[in-house]
Amino acid sequence: MVLIHRKDKHITKNVNSSRHSVYALNFIFSLHIALIAYYMSTFMVSRGFPQEFIGLLYAVGSMVTLLAIANVSLLLKKFGNYTNLLVLGIIEVLAFIGFAFIDNLVILFLIFLIAFLVPALIAFSLDIFLESTTKEEETGSIRGIFLTFATIAWIGAPVLGGFIVGENNYKLLFIIAALVFVPFIFLAGSQLKHFRDPKYTQLDVSNFMTSLIRRGDLRNVFLSQFLLRFFFGIMVIYLP
Repeated sequence: MVLIHRKDKHITKNVNSSRHSVYALNFIFSLHIALIAYYMSTFMVSRGFPQEFIGLLYAVGSMVTLLAIANVSLLLKKFGNYTNLLVLGIIEVLAFIGFAFIDNLVILFLIFLIAFLVPALIAFSLDIFLESTTKEEETGSIRGIFLTFATIAWIGAPVLGGFIVGENNYKLLFIIAALVFVPFIFLAGSQLKHFRDPKYTQLDVSNFMTSLIRRGDLRNVFLSQFLLRFFFGIMVIYLP
């Protein structure tokens, strides 16, 4: 019984350590995104994209992201969540360095799509890690802390980003945002390597739509989230 008790304590310690690491990763991730969120549309216009087409850029990015999220289970099954997160992190840093140094509009558009898609997949990956450390009865408190870390990052980062940009100094902003994200890769690599992947299932769109129609609670949550995303999309793209 003593050995079992010690083993349980060791498991609990590992779970708590992984959970705290996910909190820290979410803070770094949110800080990284918040630095550039309100400046991306203006940056794309400054690089030569017509202002009238900025909404189209975001729409294409959203469609690509939608397709990727719907099929992300294929990558998770093949490579695992840990490997996916590290690769996505490296791609994210490279994309931001590309923003800083590349002026070609075609390449810049491709980088924009990558930078639009990758954060959504990283957020999805972090959610899987968080879920693996959460018991059902702890869901509310743990996710509350998880979101609090993200919110703290979003409070000051846009202001800091404004000071960095100054007179259109976007190059410095993207370099700093890339450097901010580098610790994310090292922390994830060292703290989440013992993660065991659950069984991933492919999204069934027809079942999803049927559930939305039949389940009022799910439909209301979905519509509320849609309205929030719609509002924040307008604010982030057009308010700047």
